[in-house]
Amino acid sequence: MKLSETLPPPEMVAQQIANARRERELLRRLYRLSLDARAARRETEQNVHSPVDDRQEGERG
Repeated sequence: MKLSETLPPPEMVAQQIANARRERELLRRLYRLSLDARAARRETEQNVHSPVDDRQEGERG
């Protein structure tokens, strides 16, 4: 059996590489979005629970 008979065709290898790169890029985007979401949630929680906000509401009320 020749080595070339056991190897997948170059087109198939190229397609698998392209798919892996696309998946890696999507995972990077998802990770960045998760970091942004965490930061936004942290920022929102700080604004909601800020003692400054409570004082301002007391002055208004």
